[in-house]
Amino acid sequence: MAYQHHFQPQSQSPLLDHQYNHTETLHSFSNAFFSYLDMHYEPKGSQLLEPGKMKALLSLMVPKEHLQLTLQLSALFLNADFLAFQIETVFTTHGPSVTRAGLLTFLRSEIMGNPDTAFSEFNAANQVMRLGPPFVRSQFPQVAEPRAKELAAYVQASIWSAVKDMGWSRVDEQEEQLKAMRVRMALEQQGQQAALDLIDGPSVCYSCRRRPCTCSGVLGLI
Repeated sequence: MAYQHHFQPQSQSPLLDHQYNHTETLHSFSNAFFSYLDMHYEPKGSQLLEPGKMKALLSLMVPKEHLQLTLQLSALFLNADFLAFQIETVFTTHGPSVTRAGLLTFLRSEIMGNPDTAFSEFNAANQVMRLGPPFVRSQFPQVAEPRAKELAAYVQASIWSAVKDMGWSRVDEQEEQLKAMRVRMALEQQGQQAALDLIDGPSVCYSCRRRPCTCSGVLGLI
């Protein structure tokens, strides 16, 4: 029996609840995402996401401007995430392979660590896979879960440290490019919010929870 790839979110319902637990909407999307990867990439139909399939996942979610770097370092990125966020894997001849439950944990950790980035990543992947309608920002938490955000920062720092220890001369340049991209994305998001404010009036800031904002808004998440 073929897997059903599509998911049907109900009334644009949230992906996480107020305690940052996954909802049925995220569970449905995760299952559809897993089935898509398992049926489109080798080894097909294994009921696991081997390293090759997880690289394919990254290629669907990561912005083009630093896709090459991410794919080159995919083993470091993924293995660090697996350990830090306790993502369920089993070891096969292909290497550490993510289970169906593990993918759900992975996607949840992406949302918790940076919901703005996850919103962009999920829509980018969904646009290619066509699993369902586009996500809207209100389906994601307003701000990152503090512990997950901190842990994600530790993971990134450890990866850059490991790469520098390997003597890769390009890492400083790439790290600066990533920082510049985050700033640009933050400014763009601020501009979008400002446009909405002109239409709807001032809104409560995601970060400081005040109206008007007193903390520089989304830039405080970088």
